[in-house]
Amino acid sequence: MKIIELLNKINNGEEVPEKIKFDNTVFELEENKKEYIFQHENGDCETLLYRVMTTHFINVLLEAEVEVIEENKEIEKLEISDSDRKVMATFTLNNREKINELVRAVNKLNKEREEK
Repeated sequence: MKIIELLNKINNGEEVPEKIKFDNTVFELEENKKEYIFQHENGDCETLLYRVMTTHFINVLLEAEVEVIEENKEIEKLEISDSDRKVMATFTLNNREKINELVRAVNKLNKEREEK
């Protein structure tokens, strides 16, 4: 993800990743400040914005990217209600009809090609 896209998401109040990696440093989101922070071993903090603004020219900044670090989240089981089952059955039936329509069209084209 480009840094400029990340900044726009923050500005627009959109959901942003909890952790990102830039320039081999992992920054964590501090939500109350709406800023990505890296804490050095000596306790000093550095923001992503500071790192970017002190190491890049504007044209480089516009192209610079961050790596989104995904957290290992457990996959949630889907709960299916009776109304969901009815919708899924209708969806499956409609798709089956469309697939059969495509099969008939392909078979017709193949037959026409063989007759030539």
